[in-house]
Amino acid sequence: MNLDRPHCVLTGSDDLVHITGFDSFPVFMGCTDLPEENDITRPMQWWQSSGTGVLQLRPLLELDVVYLAAHNAMVGETWEAHHAALAELIIRQEPRTVFELAGADGALAMKVLDRLPDCRWTCIDTNPTIHDDEHLKVVTGIIDENLVVPDGSDLIVHSHFFEHAYQPRQLLEALSRSMPLGTRMAFSIPNQIAQFEAGYGNVLNFEHTFFLRKEYLEWLLAVTGFSIVEHIPFRDHSLQYVVERTRTVPVPDVDWSTLRDENQALLRSFVNRLFEDTAETNRRASEADGPLYIFGAHVTSQYLISAGLDVSSVECILDNNTAKQGRRLYGCPLFVREPKAIQGDERPHIIVRMANYQGEVERQLQDLTGGRAVIL
Repeated sequence: MNLDRPHCVLTGSDDLVHITGFDSFPVFMGCTDLPEENDITRPMQWWQSSGTGVLQLRPLLELDVVYLAAHNAMVGETWEAHHAALAELIIRQEPRTVFELAGADGALAMKVLDRLPDCRWTCIDTNPTIHDDEHLKVVTGIIDENLVVPDGSDLIVHSHFFEHAYQPRQLLEALSRSMPLGTRMAFSIPNQIAQFEAGYGNVLNFEHTFFLRKEYLEWLLAVTGFSIVEHIPFRDHSLQYVVERTRTVPVPDVDWSTLRDENQALLRSFVNRLFEDTAETNRRASEADGPLYIFGAHVTSQYLISAGLDVSSVECILDNNTAKQGRRLYGCPLFVREPKAIQGDERPHIIVRMANYQGEVERQLQDLTGGRAVIL
């Protein structure tokens, strides 16, 4: 059963207007061992608040459908550098007891605990893939507006989590209620405005259910009692923050109407470019004089396929995540292999739409093939 979200996620106003969407899209952006006939697709429709201009998914999907299994292992040079930068930000806060929201595979926790061995770290996640040890406690649970911060926590941490919240304002209010004045939070969110402007296919989807641009985030922080201590952009990839629970915070002025026009133009441009890119990719792939592959067993490939990418001649999907290899990308018939599968090909053609990671992926593919790879 679908879950309606008829109100603006920022203000609660009943002022949503439908903009665009897909009639059918895979509900899970990971890989599966089940047969293709078990896959579920649902309409993915984007609406906009006429007041704030925020874009948001409506309706939502059940959490156990969207988060069918853990799939968010973060591999590659960009993520390694991102976690290193965020870890430094966390370490500068000199925490003793950390509470992390959606700690995934524990990569961030391990980076910090290696440097702060006396720190104690609790992680809550819907599908944790890590286990308790001497310094790390892992809790399986839902992170929503009923969340309570454990007593004694002196730093709240999360990385690329907040954009997943179904009720972002209510979640910040819950954190604010249970964080003593002066308690800090260090976190990172994707730079969605830069991603949209670049035409990346990982901005909005069944997991990223609202457009979290910087202006909206900082307005939400202020109205829920958080002052900004530090703000550091990480490349064009992420925005990293340290904020503090404060008694009163000035609320920034926001030009809602300008944001409304900009957001709608970004969304329409993304959808138009997606279909144009897919048509051009089909044309180029039909002329390929070597084996054809797709790189990335993730939502970027699902967007292309949903927009009409012809996968009938594609050998497989390439992905560096070992947990995906040998499995099938949900919503399509293609299985996943390690990138080394192309090493023996004379002239492999690879469709690559990897957003912020495009450059490092292309370099990897050329290194594997001695420069013989043709990137489509």
